[in-house]
Amino acid sequence: MNAKHKVLIILSATILFLIQSCEFKEDGKVMDTNPNEPVPNQVTPPLSIFLGASSNFVVLAGAEIVSSDSTSITGNVGLAPGNLVSGFPPGIVYGEKFTNDNNKLAKEGQKDLAAALKNGFALTSSGVVTLKENLGGLTLVPGLYKSVSALDISSGDLTFDAKGDSLGIFVLQIPSSLTIASSSKVYVIGGAQAKNIYWLVGTFAKLNANSLLMGNLLTEESIIMDKHATLYGRALSKTGIVKLKGSTIIKP
Repeated sequence: MNAKHKVLIILSATILFLIQSCEFKEDGKVMDTNPNEPVPNQVTPPLSIFLGASSNFVVLAGAEIVSSDSTSITGNVGLAPGNLVSGFPPGIVYGEKFTNDNNKLAKEGQKDLAAALKNGFALTSSGVVTLKENLGGLTLVPGLYKSVSALDISSGDLTFDAKGDSLGIFVLQIPSSLTIASSSKVYVIGGAQAKNIYWLVGTFAKLNANSLLMGNLLTEESIIMDKHATLYGRALSKTGIVKLKGSTIIKP
């Protein structure tokens, strides 16, 4: 075998290794799939999602709001068009309730929530990153992210790193469900702020016991939070219920 053939074999083996180690997106760009490395900076991060009247609430539901045990909500609660609110007390709301006959603002919030979900799922970016099923162990930088299936956080914690930009926006488009495993956590570093994180969920979201989530959680369907689950952000459900079991929600 001559030197030229040896070089060709080495090059072929190297190319094959690179292909197997990377994932190709639809636009042909390569995304590093190593969960221990930060996702590369995006060229054109998306603009903030306009929440409108829904920003007045930390909990907004379409069907009902149900609490059990010592739930704590810091911020306003709204329900429309449903009319069932239960579990307060023993649950405590450190804010106003816009429900039943006092739900005009909640109706406006639902209208703007529907628009936020529609517009949020329509966002595009030249640097959009496709996420796999499990976000555990990842570090995300400001930008637009999408998945093609359900997402969960279960094999480690998820970190949002704004790289010193306190205005950095994170948008995650999830066409199916989002599940946070028991005791799994979401953290913010590098100036990232919970109010600038948007989770757009096409079906339901569930935070299991002792989990921690940061950001605005916008869902088409229900939101369920188990015992000692904490959300620094908003739980906004378009058509479903918000079910809380001794959970904590704090306005971002």
